[in-house]
Amino acid sequence: MIPDFPHLTTVIEAGCFNRDSCHRVPGSLRNVRTDLLVSLEARGCDPPRERADLNDDDQSGRVYELSGCPGQTTPIVFLSVMSNFALGETVYVLTENETDVVRKWEDL
Repeated sequence: MIPDFPHLTTVIEAGCFNRDSCHRVPGSLRNVRTDLLVSLEARGCDPPRERADLNDDDQSGRVYELSGCPGQTTPIVFLSVMSNFALGETVYVLTENETDVVRKWEDL
């Protein structure tokens, strides 16, 4: 997908919910999303494009389309970022196919 993806240093669990590309971190959706998007752009990726058509209706998650990252092995990678407000945690998941996009915590 994206070699050397700029994973956050605050990862509590990698491979969460039996998904290799799932990472659980402390913090709010807004903070985690901002940190990831800034890190991706600093790494030289094209600006991530929010996919409103794939977002969760209850505003607890966001989906971004990533492209143009150095060494990216697929033309498009989807980054899902979703929060569980009760736990104070956020999860981000990378997928290669639009059909595999995770839209909300309950889908994990």
